[in-house]
Amino acid sequence: MEAALSVGMSRLQAIFRIILPQALRLALPSWSNEAAYLPKYSSVAFLVTVPELLAKAKVVIAQNLKPLEVYFVVGLIYLVTIASLSKILDMVYERYKFTVE
Repeated sequence: MEAALSVGMSRLQAIFRIILPQALRLALPSWSNEAAYLPKYSSVAFLVTVPELLAKAKVVIAQNLKPLEVYFVVGLIYLVTIASLSKILDMVYERYKFTVE
């Protein structure tokens, strides 16, 4: 902060250009892990998403009488959702990761 102020940056500029990027590089891996684990392990997310998916699956099963295929698709939807969330957060981490030279 002192170095930024000494070269003429305001406090707000120093925070946005120096302090915040360094803090995000350190915090992003933990945040991405938490964001990926939240839908898997949170009881609230479980109580909202899984019954909703399974309720829709029951409607589809009642229409076409193919439970195995429907439950496979529901599992695939859940897997794709979690995998895409993890991949997006990995890309964000790679973009802002701290490089040691």
